[in-house]
Amino acid sequence: MDKPLIAISTSSSILANGMSRVRLDQAYVNAISQANGIPLLIPSSIHEQDLPALVNRVDGLLLSGGGDIAIHHFNGVDHPSISGVDDNRDTAELALTRLFLAANKPVFGICRGVQALNVSLGGTLNTDLPSQVNTQIVHNNPGVDGIATRQQIVHTVELQPNSRLAEITGKTNLNVNSFHHQGVRQIASGGVASAYAPDDTIEAIEFPQYHFCLGVQWHPEWLTYQAETRALFSAFVASAKQAG
Repeated sequence: MDKPLIAISTSSSILANGMSRVRLDQAYVNAISQANGIPLLIPSSIHEQDLPALVNRVDGLLLSGGGDIAIHHFNGVDHPSISGVDDNRDTAELALTRLFLAANKPVFGICRGVQALNVSLGGTLNTDLPSQVNTQIVHNNPGVDGIATRQQIVHTVELQPNSRLAEITGKTNLNVNSFHHQGVRQIASGGVASAYAPDDTIEAIEFPQYHFCLGVQWHPEWLTYQAETRALFSAFVASAKQAG
């Protein structure tokens, strides 16, 4: 059977000369390729009427990291730290997630992606963890951005013993990086938390009613030197191959 085709959501930016650019860290592409999938980058400006055709032709969806989701999608509390909101991206990702799940095709969310997954199904977010949650954990690593910082372990997460995440990784604890100031608050109906940070912040969610529907708050695409992280991407891609 052919390698599964994995759609990866992207962000956009405007250059100084006014030109727009589709953006995605190469690490996502590398992680999917390493897991024997074919990465396909999806621009946030994709026309909504084209989304069903995309879902029909693609085997799985990876929701990547990026800016914040507009608060009107989940009746969130406004905060000055909210940044990087992209209305086109919100529209595309939330619609794509619902369509992929309706087709029972796998969805894997990373950082912003786990938040988009939760919001798409009716869940809510904390819009600024430092001001809304009593914690001493550094969730938004302040190091100089670069590969070394992206691969730096910031804290541990505890996995729920009977979760899909624990089954895939074979672990009850993981060492993770961290680059977020928002996080899952109320999990959408049917979902469960499968990992927590030491301050009880939700670090992973999954929806058992679907073929593969899982999201993590950290950035595993930068941690593929860990066997358990490689297992996570392999499980996602293998699930997409079965669905395809």
